[in-house]
Amino acid sequence: MNLLYILRFIWTAGFASVYNVLPSYLSSAFSALQISTIHSAYALPKIVNIPSGWLADRFGKQRTLFTTFIFLPIVTLLFTLSEGVLHYALMFFLIGLIGNFFNPTINALATIFSERKIETLFRVESMYQLGAVIGPIVGGFLMFSYGINAAFYAWFFLSLVGLGISAVLLRKEKPSRTKEKKAPVKGPSLWKQLGDKKFGFFVFLITGTFLTGFFESVMALTVPL
Repeated sequence: MNLLYILRFIWTAGFASVYNVLPSYLSSAFSALQISTIHSAYALPKIVNIPSGWLADRFGKQRTLFTTFIFLPIVTLLFTLSEGVLHYALMFFLIGLIGNFFNPTINALATIFSERKIETLFRVESMYQLGAVIGPIVGGFLMFSYGINAAFYAWFFLSLVGLGISAVLLRKEKPSRTKEKKAPVKGPSLWKQLGDKKFGFFVFLITGTFLTGFFESVMALTVPL
């Protein structure tokens, strides 16, 4: 389980070390509109989150996790080839696509390898938050002290460490468990309980999701800019 926690931290710290401070680095040469294309490109692959999860299940969760760390070092190294906004947007699009497979897989494996599922998920989330705190501090220091490529190389190094750890997890056998009998669900399903309010429910769900993503993106851009 400790390896999964480390992987969660490595992914978040490496990503946050670049993504959260890049707008402030680029603000002297590019407009806010140009910089915003990077955030939009990263969010775009989330549209195919569900198919990504289905593919991860079919391919195998441990193999999926290992594969994400095969592609991550390649993409992070490709960041150093250019300093153009469109280049960064393309790279973050690829990062977002890889993240579609990494994020749900790491949580799924955490529940598979641990019997204390809720506690384990909270610990995984804690490692995410720790990476989100430390990543921008380290990345910002590297960017403004040694140049933007220094942060990319640090991210590349972290991803290599993640590759090694995920290779260890690839050989780890899943614990065998007897299937537990699920108690029958009493009462009507959520779909039936919604009754004639189904349309309003989906409008609320979609609108709320859109607004949450919109305001999170606004904060992610305006604070560093």
